[in-house]
Amino acid sequence: MSRNDIRILALANQKGGVGKTTTAINLGTALAAVGERVLIVDLDPQGNASTGLGIEQRDVSTFDVLTGAASILDAKVPTHVPRLSIIPATIDLMSFEREVADTSSKHYRLRDCFAELSANEPEDARTTY
Repeated sequence: MSRNDIRILALANQKGGVGKTTTAINLGTALAAVGERVLIVDLDPQGNASTGLGIEQRDVSTFDVLTGAASILDAKVPTHVPRLSIIPATIDLMSFEREVADTSSKHYRLRDCFAELSANEPEDARTTY
């Protein structure tokens, strides 16, 4: 795998309180510290990763991106950590399943968002997700 390849890491567990958010913030910060460009996609309606990285104002969120109301490029917010950005979450994510219940492409929305992001970044500025 070359340095410019995109790597996607998912931290998931149905149970709360097991360290997903803490791990995501710490891993993202560590990767950014060694020179990687990192994008954290906060998919928790509580938005704790967003808050933990100092993002209070959330004009565009993962909900907007997943429902097609906004581009992932529009939602990407830099943090105070160099090379670390986040797509912030809001409580609106609670209604996402209901919003897309009858949509056949609902299972591919996140994948399609990453494809859009990858296609719009220059080869020498790939982001690690």
